[in-house]
Amino acid sequence: MSTNLEARVKAFVASATMTDPERLTPETTLFGDLGTDGADGWELIEAFGKEFEVDLSRFDASKHFGPEASGNPLAMLHWFIEEFLLRRDPHEVWGLSPITIGDLIEAAERKEWLK
Repeated sequence: MSTNLEARVKAFVASATMTDPERLTPETTLFGDLGTDGADGWELIEAFGKEFEVDLSRFDASKHFGPEASGNPLAMLHWFIEEFLLRRDPHEVWGLSPITIGDLIEAAERKEWLK
């Protein structure tokens, strides 16, 4: 893995999510750790694909990002109970496959999405 490519991917994600790049590791997840979900998640991946020339034809946003809750009180209550009170992994709670910074680095290296 190229450290230059890793730094570029981290800088891209940091900029897109308004996160300190020093906080990002290859294990950092877009949804669980950075809260990127719904249309914001798809927009980030789409911009990532353009920036790093990654073929996203196999990418299925519904596997990785849930629908935006839009302030739905039942969804917010479910989220609070499952994630905060029961301390469950948000990907498990919502039935989503995580995307890590490492996944993005690998996709940028290969120039295609395989996950």
